[in-house]
Amino acid sequence: SYYEAFQEENPGATVGITVFSEALKKFRKLVSDPKPESCVDEKVSGLENAMDALYRVLISPDVKQILQHYEPNEGETSLDDLLGVLQRRSSHQMVELVCCRKEEQPDLHIDKSTECPQMIPFRCTHGKNTKVALRVGNKRYKRECVANTACECCGIGKRLGNILEMLEEVDDLVANKEIEVSVWCEARRQGKTKKGKNNTQRELQTKIMTVVELIDHFEELLEICIPHIQEIRWI
Repeated sequence: SYYEAFQEENPGATVGITVFSEALKKFRKLVSDPKPESCVDEKVSGLENAMDALYRVLISPDVKQILQHYEPNEGETSLDDLLGVLQRRSSHQMVELVCCRKEEQPDLHIDKSTECPQMIPFRCTHGKNTKVALRVGNKRYKRECVANTACECCGIGKRLGNILEMLEEVDDLVANKEIEVSVWCEARRQGKTKKGKNNTQRELQTKIMTVVELIDHFEELLEICIPHIQEIRWI
């Protein structure tokens, strides 16, 4: 294989950008040189930037006052647990926070000398949630559908719903408060493509959102990342 040939040509070397590029020249042109931006997962990065913005909202004095008497119901996450995950900007931990506990997966237990791998159940990450959220102003109304294969014990609404709804509904000044959020977008670059379109590049840019818009943005990205991160772990 190419990797075995690489190891023979470069004993003891790691596959870094410089060494790997030199090794490729000896074989043939297989791929372009690795670049830092090639390793960015926009879904995960977008969620973690939204988490950072939400954390700044939750620790602001006016929001602290609103949430000081918050008591989670059964199955809901505590404010301290949510703040801890947001502060660490860990998308993987955020997904775990809104899903059921991991379960052993015997099908993945190849090396019997190690502990059986544990994963979030697929019903929690890939079940079809048929609840449709309708927004009127700053308030949220939910409509139930007949068929639902999603886990009924977890999810964003069941774990974080009351905290997020308090931010949206208790105080209009908080709900409409503006905050800076880093989002992935197409940034304009000099020149045009062969088809005459403006050159663009995907990059993080700052966008101003209200708290209500931020919560919608955060929930949308988290919904995307729940199955996405699960699939990464299974692979």
